[in-house]
Amino acid sequence: MVEKLRAAGLLLKEEPITHAVAVHDRCGTIDEPLVLKQWWVRMDRLAPPAIQAVRDGRITIVPRYQEKVYFNWMENIRDWPVSRQIWWGHSIPVWYCRDCDNVIVPDEDAPDPTRCTRCRSDDIYQDTDVLDTWFSSGLWPFSTLGWPAETPDLRRYYPGSVLETGYDILFFWVARMIMLGLEHMGGIPFDTVYLHGLVRVGTVKMSKSLGNVVSPVDFIAEYGADALRYALVHGIAAGADSQLSQEKLDHARNFGNKLWNISRFVLKQVDEHPDAFTGHTADQRPAVRSEAARWILSRTDAAIAEATRLIDGYLFGEYLVSLESFVWSELADIYVELAKPSLRGAEATEAVRTLAYVLDRVVRLLHPSMPFITETIALQIWKRAGRSKEAPSLVVSAWPKAGERDLALEERFGAFIDVVRTIRNLRQEGGLDPSARVKVSLAGQTAAVRDLRKQIGDLTHSDVTMGASDGGAARVVRAIEIRLVAERDETKEHARLRRELAEARQMLSRSRDLLAKPGFAEKAPTDVVQKEKAKLTEREARLKLLEAELKNRTS
Repeated sequence: MVEKLRAAGLLLKEEPITHAVAVHDRCGTIDEPLVLKQWWVRMDRLAPPAIQAVRDGRITIVPRYQEKVYFNWMENIRDWPVSRQIWWGHSIPVWYCRDCDNVIVPDEDAPDPTRCTRCRSDDIYQDTDVLDTWFSSGLWPFSTLGWPAETPDLRRYYPGSVLETGYDILFFWVARMIMLGLEHMGGIPFDTVYLHGLVRVGTVKMSKSLGNVVSPVDFIAEYGADALRYALVHGIAAGADSQLSQEKLDHARNFGNKLWNISRFVLKQVDEHPDAFTGHTADQRPAVRSEAARWILSRTDAAIAEATRLIDGYLFGEYLVSLESFVWSELADIYVELAKPSLRGAEATEAVRTLAYVLDRVVRLLHPSMPFITETIALQIWKRAGRSKEAPSLVVSAWPKAGERDLALEERFGAFIDVVRTIRNLRQEGGLDPSARVKVSLAGQTAAVRDLRKQIGDLTHSDVTMGASDGGAARVVRAIEIRLVAERDETKEHARLRRELAEARQMLSRSRDLLAKPGFAEKAPTDVVQKEKAKLTEREARLKLLEAELKNRTS
């Protein structure tokens, strides 16, 4: 080119320049821009109805802040080039005549043309380009249902309800589906869009093109499919990115093992008490009399209500955190242990039926996240009821409905549980042998737990007495003073007390600073202020106890 310009006397100047050379991100080949004819879609008619559908609330995007991103894309939209020079995809339905250069676009229902519509020549060829992937994907809500034919599936399933996808393709896919659905079907393709976050490696998006994708098959082989699903969802915030760590996978596997062990215990009791287990037990709330059974049924209803609320609000991470807390801290740690003595006595029938019912509710609630283990457990429950052939898969079973709760009983048992956990913590902090029996005294406002003294002792392997006492490790919870006396290493005990005193002073200082903060008491909700004042009272009492205990040990 330079030589031709020089020969023609048109070359004015030559100078070397440095410029950026674009290369392909996968193979490293130099990209050279080439002007080609492209097929385009005008967007000035398609975009406004799609904008309005979100603005007037017919379509909701979750999380809501992503609506701003959607509007930014759509209100600044440009015409869409849909031609792609790749080997796969939907062929562009356009033919060209070599004899007269006619462009042939057949009618929608017509067969592919064999002759030119102008000169009747048979020397025609189809456009070698294919449609943009996102154009084809944009037709997905209705093309998969038989469109353009008016099929039963199309009538039944269009529009859908919820679309779930990543926030990174909000414009590329979601917006195109909305525009094309409104254009071709005359209505929105779905009423809710849930946008999940991305799984990242460090701070980088996990992507095939970047070569940093970890195959889920590798994780499934080691942890199981349920644990992987659970780890990906547990604790995530709506629309927020997350990292898949070893710790999260280990935690998910441990929870799955916990659920499996609970089910083995319950099914073992069912096998040992066949007269107590009938076909209706697993899916109908049993009539119970004991406080422990009434409490766990009330807490089960609370778990159902909370799980339903969180799923309805698309708070999937919180949904799993909530259920895990119920299963691990209330069902396994408290009720299963309380039920064990009952299983050896006259209350065995009630305990077995309660355990089976609660387990049935749990596997239904957890099924969306752990489908395989929950389906296996459910099948075993129904098998023992003699109804395994007629029982539907959990995926099509009814979602549990919450019943009426006994809030007064829950409050009372809440105090009991806090006392049990505090005693267990004291044992663990003191490095006591789990089998060592200790002495525990309870003083202060003990009315809520006075009648549960035996149960507290059973769950904490301790001898419990009511009334104030001296010595031992002390705690205050719910205005109840708890003292635990056991043989201890005095040097370690002094170090523990000094450490806890420093922590107690720090926590007390935080409470005082917050309550003294200008405007806090006037602007914060009343219940929040009351909770902070209760924390302050409890922390002051705890500090006094620790100071007195340290003084007694050093005197």
